[in-house]
Amino acid sequence: IIPPSIVQSVHTSSPRIAARSVLIEPPTAVSDRQTELEADLQFLLDAQAEGLVKGLEGGLVDDQASTGSTTPTAQSVRSSSARRRSRPLRKKPGLRTARKGIYTSILALSAVKDEETHVLDAEAQEKEDTLAQIDEWEQKQQGLREATQEAHDGEEAIRAQRLQQEADVLQDEINAVEMQLADLKVRHRKLLRQAAAAENAVQAKLASYTSALGMIEADIQRFLSTKSAASETRQHPQDGTTSMWELPARRRTLEMAWEQWKQDKDVVLLRRKMVEHEKAALDEGAAVWQKVVTQVTSFERSLRASMADMTGSQSAWEDPPAQPQDNNERLRLLLEQLDGVIEHIDASLRLAEKHDWKLLIAAIGAEANALRQGKQILHNVL
Repeated sequence: IIPPSIVQSVHTSSPRIAARSVLIEPPTAVSDRQTELEADLQFLLDAQAEGLVKGLEGGLVDDQASTGSTTPTAQSVRSSSARRRSRPLRKKPGLRTARKGIYTSILALSAVKDEETHVLDAEAQEKEDTLAQIDEWEQKQQGLREATQEAHDGEEAIRAQRLQQEADVLQDEINAVEMQLADLKVRHRKLLRQAAAAENAVQAKLASYTSALGMIEADIQRFLSTKSAASETRQHPQDGTTSMWELPARRRTLEMAWEQWKQDKDVVLLRRKMVEHEKAALDEGAAVWQKVVTQVTSFERSLRASMADMTGSQSAWEDPPAQPQDNNERLRLLLEQLDGVIEHIDASLRLAEKHDWKLLIAAIGAEANALRQGKQILHNVL
């Protein structure tokens, strides 16, 4: 009746959410702590199964023989990398300690997921700030280009051309009309000054816009040539597309950068949603498991007290000698109480199966099997 390994069941219990690309991430401290907690959960489940088997085969399982607590906590897995290289053998805990350890491990795993949620929130905010900077650069770049074009085709440029044409016409009139030469020369010099002033204004605007555009483009090139730390860990998409960082720097554009950061942000938000789903499942599962353990331990205390009254035995699982009629009545009451406990545990097991909580399916299933075998023993005694 020892349940199968469920170390990776928490990951597979979350619904599969489609993503545009799945990016390879290096191991982190959070994932190391999660792996350590899952290993501790497997260790406690094995100890639980052994405790239940011993209870069925040889008598009441007691934790008093166990030395020290094997219950993991979030703090106990902080140095998981060092312990993973050389992990000392641990003494198997008793059934009661294993049950308590399973509950505490689930809560610790939930705390790890909460920490991972904070990390992903920070990454998402960083991506959002980068996207805002890209949008601002694009707007400035477009505005400067439009202003440059407007300066080329604007009223001042047209006016400068018109004044120059008028000056040329007047020069012809000067040659043709000698009598009006003095007045025409004055007007001509005035028009030339106006044309020069207009041309200088146009050139000044062009120089200003060109300089600003050059600085913006220099900032953009520095940005496109420098990889951020987060982008280096996510530059290999698995959907067949090419990452911007795989292209030479001279071929990268702001449009590519916007798409890259938008994709990175979507991946971070998707991961956060998955982590929230896993955390909610762990929290709800912890409450279900605590309720099951409370019901089982309550029945075990009642069973221990009743068997001690009837036989004087220190084990609730030993075959008692012949008893009078009132002992049979006590056994029938115990069987009725046991049926109620099994019914509640079966309801919890169905709930775990409905949500595909493999961790709770293994733990609650083991408790249910042990109670059914205990029920058969009580039937045999009766």
